[in-house]
Amino acid sequence: MPANSGSITGTVAHKHSLPSSDGGFLDDGVTGVTGTSTGSLVYFDGSSVAQNLAIGGAGEALTVSGGLPAWGAGGGGGSYNFKEAFTLGASNTIFEWVFTNPYVYNDFEELQIRFNCGVTGAAGSGMGLGLLMGFNGSGGGYETTNYFYSAFYNSAPAQGYNNDVGLGNPAMKILASDADIGAGIHAGNTLQGVLRFTDTPLIDSDGGWIRQCNYDITNQSRNQQQIGRGWYRDPTDPESYFAQLERVKLIFLDGTTTAIEFDAGSQAYCYTIASS
Repeated sequence: MPANSGSITGTVAHKHSLPSSDGGFLDDGVTGVTGTSTGSLVYFDGSSVAQNLAIGGAGEALTVSGGLPAWGAGGGGGSYNFKEAFTLGASNTIFEWVFTNPYVYNDFEELQIRFNCGVTGAAGSGMGLGLLMGFNGSGGGYETTNYFYSAFYNSAPAQGYNNDVGLGNPAMKILASDADIGAGIHAGNTLQGVLRFTDTPLIDSDGGWIRQCNYDITNQSRNQQQIGRGWYRDPTDPESYFAQLERVKLIFLDGTTTAIEFDAGSQAYCYTIASS
């Protein structure tokens, strides 16, 4: 380091005092460390000497080994990724979510759709709620035959477990009828819930390929909750038929005297969860 009396050859350890008395911070970064590259980390050893740690491999995590930082295998847990959102423009008996890109089951551990819906309409008899799903094997529409009803548990006022199973109906029944949920869904109610679609399929006793949807739905205005799951089953070409989920919709089921609709501004958010 240069001095008034001349230059100093070699390297001499020296200190820098407080910025206020020494003219400020060093213009350059840490010096004396060579061999760094893109993504390198610099740490200090027990002698306060800066050392270089090259970037780790894809999927590795920073750990501690022998009292020093090191790269190692990534830990458990998964990544939670927002994908897209839907907002209902005008009140309707249908709230439909056609995905920008189909969700390929092999690409995620779980797909979640979280929704928050107001309910509008005239006062009167309550209605039930149905769920429809469209796969790549559904021909651009929704499944209406290759599925079973849902099995579910209701909170008060209609407690109990029901296993409502059948084929060939217009929608999976969730919050399905007055008998199921105490008095149905009414105008002025608020529905909140989450639908969960998992990658791992089920195989039934006949060899049929089953995709299931787990759901947890609350009607806040009536202090009601329903937890359950529904199944889609295809015994002929199962794996390819259910490879992608293309669309989902909630509908109010017919059969009551007064129509109700989802409020304009009702929202749904899609997330994928992938293991790391």
